[in-house]
Amino acid sequence: MKKLIPVLLMVALLCIVCCSIAEEKEQPEVLAIYSCPETQIITGNDQSKELADTVIFMYQDHTYVQYVEHEKRYEIYSKGTFEVNFDWTKPGWQDQTPHILTIHAEQIHTDNHQTEAADLTFDVNLDRAMEYCLYPDNTNPDQQLAAAFMQVDKQKLVKADGSEVYLPTLWFYYDDGSFRQFAVTEGYENVLFSCGNYTVTDGVFTDESVLTIHRTQKYQDGIGLADYDSTHDYLISELDFIRIYPKVDTH
Repeated sequence: MKKLIPVLLMVALLCIVCCSIAEEKEQPEVLAIYSCPETQIITGNDQSKELADTVIFMYQDHTYVQYVEHEKRYEIYSKGTFEVNFDWTKPGWQDQTPHILTIHAEQIHTDNHQTEAADLTFDVNLDRAMEYCLYPDNTNPDQQLAAAFMQVDKQKLVKADGSEVYLPTLWFYYDDGSFRQFAVTEGYENVLFSCGNYTVTDGVFTDESVLTIHRTQKYQDGIGLADYDSTHDYLISELDFIRIYPKVDTH
């Protein structure tokens, strides 16, 4: 019996360690998403500067990843942790001002379009960026994000004169079976491009899942969001979108 106790203790400890590892690998839920067209300054090898579209995903564990658009693709610009001076998860947080986001960048973009270790801290007043918040703004209080995809120049827009352009777009799928699609227009504005409802195989977003999208409204040039009715099936692995959440399981 004395030998059995250490063995049971070791098994228990191993279970705790395995559970901890599983929890660490589990992706935290998305807390907020900001899309800020033409706001991030990118410096080239020749010290030239350009303004790039940027999208920031912030997670419940207070980590973040910032993407920028460069040469028709999204790349990571910075990543790290953040703090806020309010509780984002509690109702009524909007009544407290100002809302300060303190970013701690642990990796940052370099001129060769890679990231390197960094130690930068700066504050952002979120009240001045309200128009850039796509989530949790534009959702009901009880809606939770089930999946998020994005891609550069993926959404076709037929303009009033018959010409066509392709816009950067973000798709957000919610746990109540609804979705909202946003796009960045040529005027560097976020617009609600389409909305409706969806189903996905077994209710899970995997590469093998079939996503069925039913659009009930769609953006039209010169008109805005208008009634629409179309249904399409897509195999997620063939969408050619960056899946931000939930991330692809590579294990």
